[in-house]
Amino acid sequence: MPRTVDARVDSYLKTLERALLDGVLAEHEKNELVDVAAALGLSRGAVLELHAGDLEAMAEVALDDGIVTDQERANLDEMAAVLGLRRIDLERALANVTARRADAAPAGDDGHTADLRLGTAGAALQPGDRIVFTGVIARERTAWEGLACSLGYVPGGVTKTTKLVVASGPNSQSGKAAKARSCGIPIITEQAFARMVGP
Repeated sequence: MPRTVDARVDSYLKTLERALLDGVLAEHEKNELVDVAAALGLSRGAVLELHAGDLEAMAEVALDDGIVTDQERANLDEMAAVLGLRRIDLERALANVTARRADAAPAGDDGHTADLRLGTAGAALQPGDRIVFTGVIARERTAWEGLACSLGYVPGGVTKTTKLVVASGPNSQSGKAAKARSCGIPIITEQAFARMVGP
């Protein structure tokens, strides 16, 4: 996601990025974003501009290979709605990215930027990171924990060092999810976790 020289803006964007880890804004995440924006003195208009910037960064990633697939378009439509933006905002974001790429591409270059990657604050997992699986999830918890161990992560309970919690949903009412929320630890769905760790 884009970063600025304004620490207030970066603080809000970091909170937004963490909240959007699984592509869903749970009620507690919406409340946290409102609280952070208010504490930072960001108006609703300023927040929507930040959301539009995030959507444009997502459009940049989708256009990395020069095309937006149907699935990517569906994901962008969904994210626009989650961010409180309209379809026209997405069209504008895609047009801006396309125009920038056309202006920046040297002759004979298709504008493809192989090294462009979508970074997620607080979500890039490293070997040794603690991950918690909780609640009613489709895949057996032991299977998820085994996969996590094979990838070098450490399954366990919620502590201050926990990197993220995988639950049935971001509004999970399990004790572990509640503790994670109180500690500001991201909660994602198992589907989002599966996408993060690959096939």
